[in-house]
Amino acid sequence: MVKIFSALFLCLLSSGVYAASITGTAGTAAFDFLKISQGARAVAMGDSYTGVSDDISALYWNQAGIAQNTAHTLAASHALWFDGISRYYVGYAMPSSRLGAFGASVNYVSVGGIEKRTGDTDTYSAASVWNMAAALAWAKSFSDRLSLGGGLKLIVENLDTEQENGIAVDLGGLYRVSGGTTLGLCLQNIGVQMPASGDADFPPVILRAGAARQFLGDKLLLASDGSYGLIDNSAYLTIGGEYRIGSVFRPRAGYKYRLNNTNLEGLSGAAAGFGLTYKNYRLDYAITPFGDLGITHRLDFTVTL
Repeated sequence: MVKIFSALFLCLLSSGVYAASITGTAGTAAFDFLKISQGARAVAMGDSYTGVSDDISALYWNQAGIAQNTAHTLAASHALWFDGISRYYVGYAMPSSRLGAFGASVNYVSVGGIEKRTGDTDTYSAASVWNMAAALAWAKSFSDRLSLGGGLKLIVENLDTEQENGIAVDLGGLYRVSGGTTLGLCLQNIGVQMPASGDADFPPVILRAGAARQFLGDKLLLASDGSYGLIDNSAYLTIGGEYRIGSVFRPRAGYKYRLNNTNLEGLSGAAAGFGLTYKNYRLDYAITPFGDLGITHRLDFTVTL
């Protein structure tokens, strides 16, 4: 256990050095949409998922998790945000084999209600604003306890007549401790923007570390994460849980606390939701308030083939 936490510390330290080398000071990341959390189950648990990552949402949170996959799995997700922002996501994961497990995903975010104007008051037309990331993932179990994985993503950001492209990789690991505890570590969005002109910016590099543990057999799952944005210096602590009632219903709740620049009001940071499972089908829902900005809703549908 000491060796594990020593490794986590070394990763945090080396990642801090990496951040300093690419930024020097805190700033604004390119492709900010990559920070929008994926998966209604994970979001309902307050984004406490790095140490869980036991389903297809691992394609976003910690690719090492797809090494646990035992069947062909397909998921589709829709997130309805405030200010006309919508997110659509499709993911697929193959069952693990001697070569490991493979997965792919497409993440598409559209922004509506933006108008192009020829003057201060004249409306010309609606602007086309959208973002997309297409990703491939791989993971493999190297023992009964250790799984490692990674992902490669191609990124496009379209602002009407202007378009920027980028490339990034994710690296992740899961370690299973005796007693139903798992530890997770993931470094996301290590890459660069490839602008048509001007200087390159960097995607939102995020370091995540998390732990999860099952109680009452496998009825109760509790998890907690810590994350740090290496570009914008944002830091979060999260906690969340899920309780299985029978074989069908799983209520969930969680909380995400920002350690700096907390200025949203109301229940911002809280999250709740549920999952419904029937045979090879699963439906997940999450609701998250963002203070004065509004409320977001996420709905996922997953099928195991």
